[in-house]
Amino acid sequence: MIVTTITDVNSELAESALNIQNQINKLNKELDAKKEELRTIANGNKMEIIVPEIGKVTVSSPRDGSERTVMVFNEERLKESPVLRKKLLDKNIIKEEIKKVSPAKASVSIKPNV
Repeated sequence: MIVTTITDVNSELAESALNIQNQINKLNKELDAKKEELRTIANGNKMEIIVPEIGKVTVSSPRDGSERTVMVFNEERLKESPVLRKKLLDKNIIKEEIKKVSPAKASVSIKPNV
């Protein structure tokens, strides 16, 4: 990890970012309270409120949690056994897919002392 020397410019920029993050946190808290009110009003039903020229608020129906059984393969073991891997691929029991990963900017974490 590279740690840079704190300068007045860096400190001011970081302080500004922290202040903005604090404002966002307060607004998110207010927004969460409004969302709870909307859930209460919807009373378990789907609800849509259109506010002309501003936007739309949609409350979805709640969903009960559940369990489901999924199959999980040990990829390391399959890599260790190329013969087994080939058999499973040939029989269409497993398939390989290429997943594209988009490039991303370096993340910046802003954590106010609250």
